[in-house]
Amino acid sequence: MDFAEISKKVDALKAELAAKSSRIAGLEARVSLLEAENAGLRKAVSEGGSGRLEAGLGGSKQKSADISGGHAVNHVIEVSDGEEEEMAVDVNEILDDDDVLITPRGKKCAAARVVSDSES
Repeated sequence: MDFAEISKKVDALKAELAAKSSRIAGLEARVSLLEAENAGLRKAVSEGGSGRLEAGLGGSKQKSADISGGHAVNHVIEVSDGEEEEMAVDVNEILDDDDVLITPRGKKCAAARVVSDSES
């Protein structure tokens, strides 16, 4: 190996190290964000509160309704664009173990019914 080859390898390793250092910094920032969100969730759970958590931390609002023979909860789901949508599940519907019945509501309604007929 001559000096030029060694210099190229050193430069390549420095570039790789810089890229990995940047990735590590991004992951550390993500961990900090998740730790802050976790602390907010723990605080909300310990206070027994429901509804929107601290601004910017996500979370879900819950509405409940009494029905004959049970209790149903409609959860509001936060989707990737930050908008919230509701999803209702019929608790009186009898399904096999692998069947799913979901009735989405709102602008992002893609399907009125999803049922799995998997035999596995």
